[in-house]
Parts: sequence; C-alpha cells; structure tokens
Amino acid sequence: MIIKLDKFYSFLFITALICVSLFFALKAEKENTAVIADNYVKVPVLMYHHITENENKAGSYTVTTKEFERDLEYIASKGYTAVSVSELINYVYRGETLPERPIVITFDDGFESYQALALPILEKYNMKSAVFIIGSAADLYTRVSDHNIAYSNLNWQAVKELQSSPLCEVHSHTYDLHHNEKGERKGMSRLENESDISYEKAVSEDLMKLQKCFESKGLSVPTAIAYPYGAYDDYTAEIIKNIGFKVSFTCEGRINRISTGNKDCLYNLGRYNRESGVKTEEFFSDILI
Repeated sequence: MIIKLDKFYSFLFITALICVSLFFALKAEKENTAVIADNYVKVPVLMYHHITENENKAGSYTVTTKEFERDLEYIASKGYTAVSVSELINYVYRGETLPERPIVITFDDGFESYQALALPILEKYNMKSAVFIIGSAADLYTRVSDHNIAYSNLNWQAVKELQSSPLCEVHSHTYDLHHNEKGERKGMSRLENESDISYEKAVSEDLMKLQKCFESKGLSVPTAIAYPYGAYDDYTAEIIKNIGFKVSFTCEGRINRISTGNKDCLYNLGRYNRESGVKTEEFFSDILI
C-alpha cells in the first residue's frame, strides 16, 4: 500500500511539474508575441492631388503653393522626416532603419503641377515624395503637346525626369481605371455580381499594361499602387501581390503601423487627404504626435 501511495504522489508531483512548465512556457510565448506585436513604427501618410498658385482654384483636392509650403514647414518643425515608399519596403523586408518620426507624402493622379510647383518646394525642404500616375493620361499627354498647368498630366518624358530625382518616386494609379462613370467600375472596385475570375482578369490586365509601359521605356517599374478614389475589394490585395506590388494605399484617414518582417502591413495603407482652406495646424492636429 505504501509503495502504491509513493507511486501516486510521484505521479502527482511529475504532473504538477509538467503543468507549471507548460504555464510558464505559454506565458513566455504570449509575452514574446506581445513584444513583437508592439514593435511597430507609426507612419502617417499625406495625400495631395493638384497644386495651384491661384487661390481661387483651390478646393477639396487642390491646395495652394503657400498652403503646401506651410505644411512642409510644420512637418519639419515637429521633427518629422519625409521618407520614400522604398524606405518603408526596406524597413519591412530588410530591417533597415527609419528615422524616429517618418511620414510619407503622396500625390495622386500625376498632374503636371506636381513637377512644376510641388517638387521645387519639396526640394527646398529636402523632403521625399511619391507621385502616382495614370498610364492612359501619360500616353495622352505624350501624344498631345498640352502643358496647361491647370489640368495637364505628366507625360512620359516628365516621368523619366522625375525618376532621376532622389526626392521622387513614381508609382501606379492604374493604367485606365481612374474613372467613375455610371454603370462602370469605380476605380478598382468590383462590379455587381462580378466573379473572382472576371474581376482578377480585368484588374490584372489594366495594372500589367501600365507596368509594361514602364518596362518598354526603360523606366523603373512601380512597386506601389494607390487605389483610384480609394475604391477596392477584399480580393484586391491578393491580386496586386501576385503582380508584384509590395505596397498599396487607400483614401482612408488613419495612422499606419509598420513593423519589420510583416509584409502584409504594407497593404491598404491609410492616407489623409489634404484639402484647401484648412489651417495647417488644424489639419495636422490628429495626425502628428
């Protein structure tokens, strides 16, 4: 009987040891996971479109040169550094360092005003930015010599010049999905009752057409895309991953959490649209720490 009790107590002791070991192992794993989850960098992204010197032409998607310069002055005064999209990629994929307070400046639609008016101000403050071009518009303004700064888009010669600048990256805004006609697709959204196969085919063909335009002209192929109108589908991220895009931007106003090794964190990034008429301090009040 004594032998049996000794065996019983030994069994209880070993079981208790195993339970305690498992408890601390799981606790440590949970703590390690929490550390990894909290190891991120907050990155705000700004979204500009058109820029003008005429205050009467400013609006929801057009800011004046004075407003833009005040924005850059304010960003610098708060200790932020404008980084490129490539630097975000290198931080996530390679663990390369980012400045303490990174911020990304983007311009949608590829207006010629970006090169003529915005870039000189960016150069003055030594700030990097990304411009997202519409392929069909670049083709059009390459065929037609029209440089009206009020509405013209960048042509392919301008794109080539911009890619030579250390402060500018040129990325995709689709080849010809930037329209919102009634009954047609809005940006990269899915049509009603459209199948996965049909949706993937339509989006992939458009995006690859622009990628091939860059290739055929000997230009660096975009690794990032901004969704026109911020419109996309739950399946969009998978499609652009298969094409080779490493970053995508929405029009949703929110701060992004970027972490090394987490490639998925670079998709569907939020951005804050900058409209005219709002004071710089007010616009950045909920954006900059």
